[in-house]
Amino acid sequence: GEGAFLDGAPVTASDRADLDKALAGLSFDPSSTTKNLMAEVVGMLLPEVGDIRRLPAALDLAYLACGRLDCAVLAGTKLWDVAAGMLLAREAGVVLGGIDGRPSPALILAAAPGLWEQFSTCDAAEDVVDHAARGAALAADARLTAARLRARTAADEAARDER
Repeated sequence: GEGAFLDGAPVTASDRADLDKALAGLSFDPSSTTKNLMAEVVGMLLPEVGDIRRLPAALDLAYLACGRLDCAVLAGTKLWDVAAGMLLAREAGVVLGGIDGRPSPALILAAAPGLWEQFSTCDAAEDVVDHAARGAALAADARLTAARLRARTAADEAARDER
């Protein structure tokens, strides 16, 4: 709650209110799955915004905090790449969201307050949230299945040892 600062001067999110004039940032991991997803996002987002830039995740969030970017999609990042940037962006007034409305390294949607409603409900944002949510659900199912298999293997080994 202390605000965000650059060289001692306070910074704030962009005051942009028109999505069609917004400068959007993109950050994503280089996996083929994420690149394919982001190719779709770019195709859907580019007609909606003024322009797009691809930047490292931490810089994307810092630029949002300083008002140099107006909105962003970050996908497949690592926690260490976004933790400080999310705090900086939030302190500067950037609205953050993601799967189930919460930002996470898997997906961060971010926008200046005046753009959030337009940005978070545009087709590109809704599509990337849907894809990320399906991916998160598949990953959760895989973790659950692996845990069940480990438990069953341990139980089978314990039963074998008792014989």
